Amino acid sequence: MPDDDKDKIVTPPVDDKDKKVDPPVDDKDKDKKGLSQEDVDKIIADRLTRAEESFQKKLSDERKKWEDDQKLSDKEKKEKEEKEREEARINKENDISLRENRLTLTEKMAEAKVPTVFADFLVNVNTDKTIENFNKFKTAWEKSLEDYLKGKISTETIKTDTQTKTEPTKSGNAVITNNGQAIL
Repeated sequence: MPDDDKDKIVTPPVDDKDKKVDPPVDDKDKDKKGLSQEDVDKIIADRLTRAEESFQKKLSDERKKWEDDQKLSDKEKKEKEEKEREEARINKENDISLRENRLTLTEKMAEAKVPTVFADFLVNVNTDKTIENFNKFKTAWEKSLEDYLKGKISTETIKTDTQTKTEPTKSGNAVITNNGQAIL
């Protein structure tokens, strides 16, 4: 019988003051809007589960990539590294070209009095393509602006029984009636 005592797992006694006691729930508390502790616990558990799944997926992808790399010969490893360096170099060159072209484009747009907020939509890694995009946009912008201004400045008079005359104003033309009232 002494051997049976060795196999038993003994847990230390727990003090009641270490236990967390939830306050009693009143009917008034149920009417309050908000999340209960159970809701919060469930939300946290769901997020932890998603994070764990995402982590495990990334870990397995990296492990697979590492295992594939281990299978490569020295020559294949060198070729792969060269390819990665070449891609990185090309990406850096493209970034530099993009920045230079964006700067040139914003200068051209400022000279042409075209809003520079459109630069990101027009810029391209290829300088010639950036200039082509700008020229097309500038033409369309000027035509739209011209059409807008023609609509604002056009003289439209309102026919009334009284004599009217049209006088230009800053925001367009105003129709002045005989009694001196201006109609915009």
